[in-house]
Amino acid sequence: LGPVAISGGVIGYLYPDDDGADTLEVFASLTTDKIEWITPTFSAYWDVDAIEGGYLEFKLSRSFEIVENISFDPYALVSYDLEYNSSDTDWNNVQVGASLPIKMSENIVISPYIAYSWALSAIDERQEDELWGGAKITFSF
Repeated sequence: LGPVAISGGVIGYLYPDDDGADTLEVFASLTTDKIEWITPTFSAYWDVDAIEGGYLEFKLSRSFEIVENISFDPYALVSYDLEYNSSDTDWNNVQVGASLPIKMSENIVISPYIAYSWALSAIDERQEDELWGGAKITFSF
């Protein structure tokens, strides 16, 4: 819609080894790439099945081309819990991370990534700060 892109969808969480943990979540996101040097994204997630709660997320990101077909994509976000991870509404976490998308061909991108999350009031009693990383492969057609 003009300078703002809207996306949405449904996420299904299926846990084969944990009875009763499966659930469905709907989401909507608004983003714009019209701000020079930064891409803001606001997202809302709501569980419509097992949890019946949600959370809001505000993210700032940017992509910097390093060389042809390789970029550096850092981001930072903060999320607010709406009885999703707790029985109240409160700040959930602050997270920073980066990926290094490498375009292998017109249809294949490999992206190693790393991220760190600081637990805030909604989850700090049961969730420690966390560092993780990995890689994803994207095939498009």
